[in-house]
Amino acid sequence: MYSYIFDIGGVLLNFDYKNIIETLSQKTNCETDKIGDLLFKKEYIYPVETGKITGKEFFIGFVQQIMPQLTYEEWILHHIDNCTVNKSGIDLLLELKGRGKDVYLLSNLAEYHKIAWEKSYPDIFKICRKNFLSYIMGCHKPEREIYLKVCNGIGKEAGLCVFFDDTKKNIEGAIGAGLIGIQFSNENISKIKMMINELEP
Repeated sequence: MYSYIFDIGGVLLNFDYKNIIETLSQKTNCETDKIGDLLFKKEYIYPVETGKITGKEFFIGFVQQIMPQLTYEEWILHHIDNCTVNKSGIDLLLELKGRGKDVYLLSNLAEYHKIAWEKSYPDIFKICRKNFLSYIMGCHKPEREIYLKVCNGIGKEAGLCVFFDDTKKNIEGAIGAGLIGIQFSNENISKIKMMINELEP
């Protein structure tokens, strides 16, 4: 039997990063480009999303340097306010779980993301057998290491693990590590279900 591994952002939850940037800019008068760098540039997000620094260290060292009037709680609140459930992804996960399949989470995130997402969707970290979170694991998608750690943690060969992610490079990384990678989108949900049924008729 296959195990099914779900990314969070763009699969189970949606994030309006554009609105986060705009509302933070309006609140603090900080340039939108600088805020965008904190959210997307690898030099900033990689250390905090692999646990090399804590969420609060990231906030003090980077966020407060450009938005000194912002508190850590407000930083988290902006992530909460711009997070919504992606029904197609959640429904697919629950459908597979209801069919007796083992389901897992694998996500690149910092601890402040986890705090925010738990408040947005309290059950998000409770519905799967196990959660694989990059800031705890010390590595990051699409690195080969993270996929192999997940397979080892599940206790299955990579070829029996199916990974869903909305980002092409993360799917390519999973396939390169031997997993079955399926790029997720709401528009292709029927095709995705067909692929699952072909794996396990």
